[in-house]
Amino acid sequence: MKRIRIRQFVDCGLLRALVLCVVVLSMALLPSCTTVEEKSQEEIYTYPLKFTFAKWCFDEHWDFDEMIEIAKDMGCYGIDLVSIGDPNFLENWDKMRKNGLKDGLHFAHGFDRGLNDRKNHAECQEALIKAIAECSKYGFKTVLTFSGPSGSISREDGIANCVRALTIKCIKKDQDGNLFADPNGGGILSIMKYAELNEIDIAMELLNSRINIPMKGHPDQMADNLEFIMEVVKQVNSPNMGVVYDFYHAHVMGRDLFADLDVAFPFIKVIHTAGYPGRHEIGRGQEIDYPALVRELSRRRFEGPVCCEGITSGDPPDHFKTLTEAKMICDGRLRLWR
Repeated sequence: MKRIRIRQFVDCGLLRALVLCVVVLSMALLPSCTTVEEKSQEEIYTYPLKFTFAKWCFDEHWDFDEMIEIAKDMGCYGIDLVSIGDPNFLENWDKMRKNGLKDGLHFAHGFDRGLNDRKNHAECQEALIKAIAECSKYGFKTVLTFSGPSGSISREDGIANCVRALTIKCIKKDQDGNLFADPNGGGILSIMKYAELNEIDIAMELLNSRINIPMKGHPDQMADNLEFIMEVVKQVNSPNMGVVYDFYHAHVMGRDLFADLDVAFPFIKVIHTAGYPGRHEIGRGQEIDYPALVRELSRRRFEGPVCCEGITSGDPPDHFKTLTEAKMICDGRLRLWR
């Protein structure tokens, strides 16, 4: 049977209309303890959020051209983490820029070799220099960094090493004027100063260390708590240094998400969303109250991307429904009550 491409559905609007009907009807059939309420945008929130989705979550289902068409049709701000597993991601960035889309978070280096270990500094600093320059060229805003695993490194040393990696003057120029990193220092700029000059943010992500399943948890990750990242942010002391706050990872670690917003909101550059358990959809059938969190982000006038980073469940998985429902929740058009 000839495969019908998603773009054909998107172009005619049929798939979107069908999925929206399924979502609303399925919610209406919930038990009496749960209701769905549709309200106007003005009634629910006063500040629109910038909805994005993570490319890696949908790579196996759509090609990038299809993702662009879907993002445009849904009115998304962009597609995030485009560089993960793709050495030719700049070609996709070109397509995004032509279509008015942003990469809200640029993946610079992996989470298994982070800033908390000085043995990784040369590699991570080189990656950050490159990522900052790429974002500056394309007009994208935020570069992602990670602490790395704890191993035998103490919390105090881990914080000090993260701060050192970002604040030591490690950037030098070769004879051709190209920038490179010398982790021993003695250069002309620090990573953080280079980011500031290019108006780029660097943000460290909170990851859960409790779940030992690839891409659902990161055992031994040092930055598995907000306090660690906030201490790094405090000591780096730059308006361009901040946090990627992942509601899923924070919930796995047993954190009070609203209390964390009270503490960290001015420093949060990007929000990630996924449902728990399973890191799946953010609608009904999971524990995190996303409609309430969306209202709080809107009330606080959050300006960064809110990225759908959930892995679609079901057999077969309905990726388009996952995104549609997430976008409706992020827009304040879908409120779920238990």
